[in-house]
Amino acid sequence: MCAVDTYDLSGDDIKFHSREYNLPDLLPIAKAIEYAEKRDYEAVLGYCSSDDIARRMVRDIPMRVFAGELLVTRKGEGKEHVEMEFPSHYRFDIEKRDGRWLIVAFSE
Repeated sequence: MCAVDTYDLSGDDIKFHSREYNLPDLLPIAKAIEYAEKRDYEAVLGYCSSDDIARRMVRDIPMRVFAGELLVTRKGEGKEHVEMEFPSHYRFDIEKRDGRWLIVAFSE
């Protein structure tokens, strides 16, 4: 996952303007996994649509996750199904709600 930051250089002080990701739909999965590995429930919850999903991710995701194969299937406007494989098989449903992507389902 790659990100590009933009800054406002017009004044005397440099100001952060924005950050854009190359795959914004997959960002909640990447960040939720990052925080689930650290067992940070509150941070994981910020990327999930429910506390149940966040709890299961913190409980079920091991300390190190590596994704060998990634399959993304579009399920409609603002809805996708994502499968990660190697060594475990993780499934996520994500939806764009109020302008941001959230994990709405998770299973192993």
